[in-house]
Amino acid sequence: MPSKTAEPHTLDRPGPSSDERREHIRKVAEGLFAERGFAATSMRTVARAADVQVGTIYYHCGSKAQLFLSLYSRVIKRMAGIVRSSSAATGDLDPTVGALIDRTVAFFVENPTVPRILQRIELGELEGIAESQRLLQQPLFALVAAELSRRADNGEIRAVDPESFIVAAGAVVLGLSIDATRSLPVDPARLAAAQTQARAFILGALGLDPASKPRQETT
Repeated sequence: MPSKTAEPHTLDRPGPSSDERREHIRKVAEGLFAERGFAATSMRTVARAADVQVGTIYYHCGSKAQLFLSLYSRVIKRMAGIVRSSSAATGDLDPTVGALIDRTVAFFVENPTVPRILQRIELGELEGIAESQRLLQQPLFALVAAELSRRADNGEIRAVDPESFIVAAGAVVLGLSIDATRSLPVDPARLAAAQTQARAFILGALGLDPASKPRQETT
């Protein structure tokens, strides 16, 4: 009886690279963490959804905690980049802050799993890794807090408690972004409405003009 061998074309077909496989696993895990939460998402669940072996996930992404924290770290770095580029802008403050708000909302709407994961974090769902998560977000919080204090000292904005303001503003932006993405694809009108409402809350709280036209920036 002839032995079974792979067809010639399967032998020539390249498999996914290590980076591609890692990114695929992360993308699948991100959706599951957003839908089910950290505690309710097992590595076996991720493996089934990604169509890989559990050992493959450990090899490419580490433990479940490491996988989650790697996703969270990417989000924090992206948000920090948005804040830094907006902080470096010159000109009137009102449209500059408005552009920062619009870019943040757009980022969340374009990546609808992200605000859902962040909201779960705010609700305290990270059993066992909350301290690691706080350490990852600390540089971003410090960056925003320093900018708020600097602007307040210069008389450009109303003085606010940085920590309380960041938490409140974040909750508003997350809620609006999640609401805008309840059905996909997102209607541009819903995105614009979410950005307008976010600007109204944040700019108003800082004593700035919510009606000012945001400065156009590229992401």
